[in-house]
Amino acid sequence: MADPAKLDRYRSVRILGAGGMGTVSLAQDTVLGRQVALKRVTGTAGGTEMLRLRREALVGASVSHRNLVSIYDVEENDEGELVIVMEYVEGETVRDAVAREGGLPSAEALRILEGAAAGLDAIHAQGIVHRDVKPANVLLGHDGSVKVADLGIAAVADRTRITSAGDVLGSLSYMAPEQLHDTAATPAIDIYALGAVAYEVLSGQRARREANPVALAYAIDNKPPPDLREAWPQAPVAAADLLERTMARDPERRPRSAGECVSRLRAALDPASTAEAAPVTRRALARTVPPPRTREPARTVPPPRPREPRPAPRQPVREGTARRSRWVPAAGLGLVGLAAIAVLIATSGSGGAPPRPKTASHHASKSAPLASRSTSASSTTSASTGASSSSPAAPASAPAPSGSPGAAATSFYTLAAAHRYPQAWTLADPSFRAQLHGYQGFQNTFANDRSITVNSLHTVNQSGSAATVAMTTTSVQSTGTQHCSGTVQLSGGSGAPWRVHQIQIGCR
Repeated sequence: MADPAKLDRYRSVRILGAGGMGTVSLAQDTVLGRQVALKRVTGTAGGTEMLRLRREALVGASVSHRNLVSIYDVEENDEGELVIVMEYVEGETVRDAVAREGGLPSAEALRILEGAAAGLDAIHAQGIVHRDVKPANVLLGHDGSVKVADLGIAAVADRTRITSAGDVLGSLSYMAPEQLHDTAATPAIDIYALGAVAYEVLSGQRARREANPVALAYAIDNKPPPDLREAWPQAPVAAADLLERTMARDPERRPRSAGECVSRLRAALDPASTAEAAPVTRRALARTVPPPRTREPARTVPPPRPREPRPAPRQPVREGTARRSRWVPAAGLGLVGLAAIAVLIATSGSGGAPPRPKTASHHASKSAPLASRSTSASSTTSASTGASSSSPAAPASAPAPSGSPGAAATSFYTLAAAHRYPQAWTLADPSFRAQLHGYQGFQNTFANDRSITVNSLHTVNQSGSAATVAMTTTSVQSTGTQHCSGTVQLSGGSGAPWRVHQIQIGCR
């Protein structure tokens, strides 16, 4: 018997999302001193919906895994609402990231897909099929975590199914063909959906882009799987072939597990070009310059079908310019709005076409932050914006100053924050210059800086021609002040000058 008094321990903070069936809100657990997400279904919801929500709690609580949103409790309040108390994931969803960025860099896309695959394999091992894998149900935490959410419509092998006849659950764009016929749920359904998600995070476009539910259902059930090269012409042939097999109409053709699917995809995308960067947090992703995406050389392929141009690469911005409001802290928002195909057909007039990737904007792109100093002790260094200027044309490269890796990183950011661009440019290695999108992009990156203060730093490691320096800084810009921490990777050494190679920074 549910005890409404148990919910008194949760103090409401704010609403995270709402829909026809209820709300998801952020709350403070006053007993354990932690933030949680409360998912409520109103008392006006039908008995089937209430049963689904209760089952979500049971299913979620039955499996503990770092790539699954944890379920803490389920109760019923005085208003007849069923309330699930779950882990609060501060961050955003894959849907949000793709809508903002378009196709993600291969290294980041693979990191996300590997996390989602691990969570799916964990529930599959327990006889659970998610049945609603989609970008909105994969959460990306600021701490770098990747978690699969919303098991409310999962089909469990040893439990009675509650789906009414003809009631097709899940989000149609990511449904496997067999789901349209209400057949028994198997892990192959989730593997198909993971392939559709992989297509989207790599290309920035949905795998199925039909304009209405009827056309979409027909395409899923009758047409061959989409070719990744239609949305991403530079995609390696092996990657396109793998996703076609993953979204094959015949479940037997799909990879045997989610982990196998992503492992093969990593191999197809060439791990030499995607494993270089260490995993980064979602907060850092919005403020760092990612390594440039390396593609396979052109191969002989069948004549391509008409293709849409891939969105232009985003321009980098300096730390602090990313809008905080885009980080949507939502755990399990996918519950509200689930519908059967019949409902989708009835509402197709509201627009069944998938959203297109947003046009790149200066404030929504990735950036290169922070300065560093090469000493194991705490130090403070300030770089204020100077009056010097430079032309858009990139200056000729000059030898960078020799010395320690930290000194080179400090010099780079000190000069850049002072808008002494030609001198700072000589302290960036060719790879980092490409990440900055050239000299003009470099100037744009630091245009809003007023000062950077290095509060502490130390050399994490240094060997041969590579080094990593960790630091904390305070950055003052025209948009405000941020406190940042992270690492700077440098190349050089062995008699060669140190230059900035890559940035991994998070700010608050």
